[in-house]
Amino acid sequence: MVKRVRLKVPVYVRKFIEGEYGCDDRGVVKVDTKSELGWLIHAISRSIPYNYTYPEVKKGENLLTIQYTTYEKVYDVPPDKLDSLARQLDEMFRSALINEVRGKHELIGGDYGPYVTCFLERYGIDVDNDVNWQSMRKIYRDYLESISKKRQKILAG
Repeated sequence: MVKRVRLKVPVYVRKFIEGEYGCDDRGVVKVDTKSELGWLIHAISRSIPYNYTYPEVKKGENLLTIQYTTYEKVYDVPPDKLDSLARQLDEMFRSALINEVRGKHELIGGDYGPYVTCFLERYGIDVDNDVNWQSMRKIYRDYLESISKKRQKILAG
């Protein structure tokens, strides 16, 4: 059975997921059950009574519509897990950003700002409108600081 879930996510997360998994003309992301996002949806899904209601979503809000397949009619993503799923999608974005920038930064070196910009441009994320460039740069900077602290503990220990 084909089902859909609609999530309120930031613009940059929506564009990242659409770029990663592809979307149709209506902006619906079709997720395979064997993909990372498909496994995640399957893991949080459960049997839901027929009288369960989902919160209303306004048209003006930034929405991501994900279409997935399940074999049971009553098996669905519960409304109380929608926020957790949106947070996990943001974590997937952060992880992809860190992994790509880290790979280029360790290989080439130098300033990592252009690598962040390259990542954002590939997914069509506009630095001026969709996201604050400094906050995206801070994601990788925070990662470098945490790695530095871990290394200092290892060397001191």
